[in-house]
Amino acid sequence: MTQLKRLVALLSLSGLMLVPIAGGSQTASPSPAKLLARHSPIVVLHPAERFRPVPVDGFLADSDLQRKTPTGWEKVDVPLPAGGADLRLDQRLCRAVEGIAVSPCYAQA
Repeated sequence: MTQLKRLVALLSLSGLMLVPIAGGSQTASPSPAKLLARHSPIVVLHPAERFRPVPVDGFLADSDLQRKTPTGWEKVDVPLPAGGADLRLDQRLCRAVEGIAVSPCYAQA
């Protein structure tokens, strides 16, 4: 039985010799460009998708920032608030309350 214990101890010690010592060899951190290339998102859309990625400038220009109040939604004037869950962008030309029927309006916005 002692030979088995010695063999287990020897194998354990030899296994530890194969583990690199922490901080022994440092690899350089990848550059931001390499990290971006490695982790950039890939967007795959269904061929019939109507809402493809587009610049948001037109949507923002046609929208009002609104804040939820106890009586409903009210337009926020300048200065703009710094965040909050009670804010939304309201597209002036489209009415989301009309449901799916208003999709063509948002597709053109």
